Amino acid sequence: MKKVALRSLPLLAAALAMSACGGSSLRRFAARPVIWDDDADRRPFRPAPEETHVTNSWPAMDSLLFRPLSRVWLFEPGTRSLNVNALDEVPDSSWYENRLSRRPMSPAEVARGACPEQDMDVRRPWRIVAGKVDGATLGFQIEDADENRYVLKIDRAQQPEQATAADAVVSSIFHAAGYHVPCNRVVHFERDELVIAADATLSRAGGAEEPLTPEHVERVLDAAHRAADGRYRAAVSLFIDGRPIGPWDYRGTREGDPNDVIPHERRRELRGMFVLASWVGRWDARPHNTLSAWVERGSQGGYVRHYVIDFGECLGLVEGNHRRARRFGHSQWLDTQHVVEDALTLGIVHRPWDDAPDGPEVLGNFDVEHFDPDEFRPDYWNGAFDARSEADSAWMARIIARFDRSHLEAVARLGRYADPAVERELVRVLEGRRARILERYLTRLSPLADPRIRSSAAGAELCVTDLSITSGLRDAAGREHSARAYAGEPLTPLATPTVHPGSTGELCVPLPALSPSRPEDGYVVLDVTARSPGQDHPAPLRLHLLVSGAQAQILGLERPESHAPPG
Repeated sequence: MKKVALRSLPLLAAALAMSACGGSSLRRFAARPVIWDDDADRRPFRPAPEETHVTNSWPAMDSLLFRPLSRVWLFEPGTRSLNVNALDEVPDSSWYENRLSRRPMSPAEVARGACPEQDMDVRRPWRIVAGKVDGATLGFQIEDADENRYVLKIDRAQQPEQATAADAVVSSIFHAAGYHVPCNRVVHFERDELVIAADATLSRAGGAEEPLTPEHVERVLDAAHRAADGRYRAAVSLFIDGRPIGPWDYRGTREGDPNDVIPHERRRELRGMFVLASWVGRWDARPHNTLSAWVERGSQGGYVRHYVIDFGECLGLVEGNHRRARRFGHSQWLDTQHVVEDALTLGIVHRPWDDAPDGPEVLGNFDVEHFDPDEFRPDYWNGAFDARSEADSAWMARIIARFDRSHLEAVARLGRYADPAVERELVRVLEGRRARILERYLTRLSPLADPRIRSSAAGAELCVTDLSITSGLRDAAGREHSARAYAGEPLTPLATPTVHPGSTGELCVPLPALSPSRPEDGYVVLDVTARSPGQDHPAPLRLHLLVSGAQAQILGLERPESHAPPG
């Protein structure tokens, strides 16, 4: 059994306390700072966990056959994510870092992604130190003139530009959303800029190694796409910080890591990733496309950082036969539900791929018209995706709402598409899929976010941002707002406060002027609602505050699923 230091469990303890209070009439928050950095998750230890490996056969059989069959008669009630702070957000950790979720980012900053600079210079010549000539993706490990090491990958022959562009574009989107990813970029190069290291080796699919020869290099380059000027096109991925120790799983915890105490399927950033994956068409969300790294942290040891890698299947990969490729994101490799439905109805059920038109060759079937956020399906069962709640999905939707057109145009340019029309189409599709995600997830739970206290001569007021307005989902002119306030122990309704909408989606509500003789008398619950009549009526944002005179402190917030008053 894993031994865990108590000081490494602040978020877990808080989450369990919230669950324990679930039967009480009112959830009350303690007057303490909000946790934004789960540094205990990066507590140094030794020894480093053993390196893990994953095969193709067992995970495929487990997720496609055994796991679904074992769950046929299993009843599992919904569970809360365990690593959520008092403001319904995810703190920074070895898994996640708040970026666009907490602060504005310029288009250039979003496009830079995990790279040290946006226009990263991979200085020539490149020294090939290892190669891979088997499998779906061919390429090399290279060192540039500054001795930085990269993985260099080429596109699949049947779909030039797709995988290399997707790797660069989607990694920057994931980075802005908060995940740890490599720095990926599209590059063009000449053959004479590659030099084979004397000790370079070639890895075969079965694990065998042999010396890398010029013939091996030519075999890879013969399959590479060449630009109009004759240069080869590829994607380079800068080696991540730390020593790779194998993939991580979307369920359970890692043996040998005392910091890994929250089951992965109960981490919000992994559950909410389902919505982000649906946006960019990341249907291959398996452990194969993850990586753990041992990061040294001084003399006391190190910790495990968790990366998401390999985005080449996103944005419309076409692989295998034509009919199979159309199903990506709509149906699993072995989708028992679809198999049974088609058998019972003799195939008369209409499927999204039945009439999916072919888009630009580079983008395959990545479109808006056949995209339904609720119906997106990765190819393999995913423990965290399957456990997601409405709150987890809405959390990610609020992050996606912060990407605007200028951000999408900036990341689309990273694809370095030969045809400018492909770049424009990619922006159109990302915008359209984003709109469908926001329509689905910002219209049930409250879209209000970023609570802050503002003080003035008239007293304190609570301000929030209506993401439905700032994202362009709703028109500010037709928006209606209301608020209800309660205070004390037990809660007593106060005079109905007035909501003051601003011009940029900001809503402010004056807080009651209380002079409590006891701390509990200054405990205020404020429900703020924003809706567009005839279009949506989300439940309120419920804020818990401590008010004394003109001073106020936000203790926490909730996003209830109904309009019932607190208590």
